[in-house]
Amino acid sequence: MQQFIVEIDDTDMKVLEYVLLDVNEWIQESVRGKINNCYKRAIAAESLLNVQKMTAEDMKVEAIKLTLEKRSEKEYKDKTFK
Repeated sequence: MQQFIVEIDDTDMKVLEYVLLDVNEWIQESVRGKINNCYKRAIAAESLLNVQKMTAEDMKVEAIKLTLEKRSEKEYKDKTFK
């Protein structure tokens, strides 16, 4: 497992703490969100290569899966939107 260090100066940290409920959680969720988007892009790119092999029913199933994933994603919450 990879670990990364994020350096945030004091002023930026104060701004983040003013708006966010939990800075560390926001950073972790932001990274998870980016990874999720990267997976989707990779899948979409692969799907484009295989689109000729897919039936209309296969495409409907994939569209439903993506819709359900989008609905289940956790929304970011901050202090201004309690």
